Amino acid sequence: YADAATLPEHGIEAASAQHPYAQDLRQHFQTDVFTEEQIRGHRRAYLGRIEYVDGQIGKFLDALETTGLSKNTVFLYTSDHGEMLGKFGLWWKCSLYEDSVRVPLYAIGPGTRAKTPADLHDVQATLFAATGKARPAHWLGTPLQDLVAEDPERVVFAEYHGHGTRASGFLVRQADWKFLWYAEAPHQLFNLKEDPEELNNLAGKQPEKVKELDARLRSICNPEAENARAEAFIQRQLTAMGSKA
Repeated sequence: YADAATLPEHGIEAASAQHPYAQDLRQHFQTDVFTEEQIRGHRRAYLGRIEYVDGQIGKFLDALETTGLSKNTVFLYTSDHGEMLGKFGLWWKCSLYEDSVRVPLYAIGPGTRAKTPADLHDVQATLFAATGKARPAHWLGTPLQDLVAEDPERVVFAEYHGHGTRASGFLVRQADWKFLWYAEAPHQLFNLKEDPEELNNLAGKQPEKVKELDARLRSICNPEAENARAEAFIQRQLTAMGSKA
């Protein structure tokens, strides 16, 4: 995989890399210690791992075809997060940027293709639908089999309260628009169709879209209240360990 020993196209010089939460994560994980050789090596190795997994999944799907089971089988392969892979100087997860928060997902089986944003609640619902089993009515999620191919109104949501950042962060995605709400930093707005790399924060130029998506976020949760609840939980953990913030 020598051709994959590349450097990220967008590094710490990008405007999005200067966002306080991105700076927090670089400091927390001490990513500045990575040498250029190590960065190239990490990216090269990652491609190798991806190709290996793709190959194993291919063998499984070939077996479904060979045995005739592909016509009545729903195959799902997913993960819990993506990988920043050095973009904006960030690695691993913890960021709400697309490379981290977008979950790798193969969904193969009878049904239609959909470009509508989905989340892992929908994967859970898909399993119930595929097996014909009853699902608790109060559980979130829509089966992928039932998604409208392109639903401009559907919103997906994510939140982060974990280690590495100064406070909570939330996102809502609706069609091409993605709004990032931060408890202790400027918010961000991206049009992912025009700017898939999240290089141009439009929050200052599109106040009406920010207002619209902020309302959609607040229809799901109260971000200030959830941040306060998360901070209180962290303090209880620190107290139990005999530490202070």
